[in-house]
Amino acid sequence: MGIKREQLWITSKLWNDQHRPEQVEPACRKTLKDLGIDYLDLYLIHWPSQFNAPDKIETEGFFENKTSIVDTWKAMEKLVDLGLTKRVGVSNFTINMLERLKHSDAKLIPYTNQCEFHLYHQQGPLRKYCHEEGIIFTGYSTLGTADSATPDLPVLLKDEELVKVASETGKTVGEVELKFLLTIEPGASLLAKSVTPERIYKNNHLDFELTKDQVERLRRRERAFRYCDPRRFWKGDIYGDGY
Repeated sequence: MGIKREQLWITSKLWNDQHRPEQVEPACRKTLKDLGIDYLDLYLIHWPSQFNAPDKIETEGFFENKTSIVDTWKAMEKLVDLGLTKRVGVSNFTINMLERLKHSDAKLIPYTNQCEFHLYHQQGPLRKYCHEEGIIFTGYSTLGTADSATPDLPVLLKDEELVKVASETGKTVGEVELKFLLTIEPGASLLAKSVTPERIYKNNHLDFELTKDQVERLRRRERAFRYCDPRRFWKGDIYGDGY
């Protein structure tokens, strides 16, 4: 007995070299063909910056940004009309970028904004904005990243306060981190990568509470720090916020 398509939620993303309006539909159709499905549940603009060609990470200066994110978004909206995706959203968009969509002639608001979200980057203003505008806030890198083993990057799951709270609660550091994020943003959708069945189960069954003191101690660990920083791997400041 196989799994029916409607039992699955499938999300995909528009890559940076396909932002021109005439490229959006073909890019989505290629994704559907590659996956062997008829529609997506959600299609996201992966990054708000446009590449002038398929990117090579070692190459600098390949940003084009000649296409407005509003024009790209309006092309995304058409995918819903065509039945190629049920919903459209964005990823890595700032408040200013979302405001540009809001005050344009676009018809749809993004279903979600998928952004980096963890102890060191708690995204208070952006979360508040998304909540007020009816945009689901989705967090990625919620447990840090594999790159956090790099010497110059902090290892999130070894944070001293996080470790202390884990000891106090008798839970794993990862469980405490995810519970903290859901405590400060109850409506968030969290992406927590794991390949261990037991850990996957625990990450989805956070049946404990943090005290107000524990939450406040963890709030104070905010650093406005990004693991997924375009300035490091693309040599470009996409966000324009100085950190």
